[in-house]
Amino acid sequence: MRDAGKKLFAVLFAALTVCGCQHSPRAPVMALPTATAAGEVAVLRNVQFADVPAPQNFRFNRRLSHNFQGSALRGGVVVYDGILTVGAASDWYLAEMPKTGWQYVKSEIVKDYDIRHVFAKGDELATLRIWRPAGGNARVEIALDKESN
Repeated sequence: MRDAGKKLFAVLFAALTVCGCQHSPRAPVMALPTATAAGEVAVLRNVQFADVPAPQNFRFNRRLSHNFQGSALRGGVVVYDGILTVGAASDWYLAEMPKTGWQYVKSEIVKDYDIRHVFAKGDELATLRIWRPAGGNARVEIALDKESN
């Protein structure tokens, strides 16, 4: 019976390690975004979808994200947290998304500190929610999906 318990523990530990569900006792300390010579926030190079940018020094939130990418299909929701105001992050995305081929479709101000932008590229839609959770910094949720006809 004891061996069975050890095997079960080993299997569960391996599963948690492989799926990236490891516990992090401390969130990393985030530095202010690095500005370019023109005073603009630079682009983060380690992004989940190569053509959907994130501001430099924003942190990928693995716990709240779920995304997939195959040869013919990609989608899901990716979440980034960072130190910018909601307005500054919103302006940044309005300027940066077209640089990677996304066309602006529409925006909606849901309430203070909660803005939505929609961009299209081919048959894909990227819906961005830029908001500030209670007591937090800016959070960007990017939902990527096929455009429905």
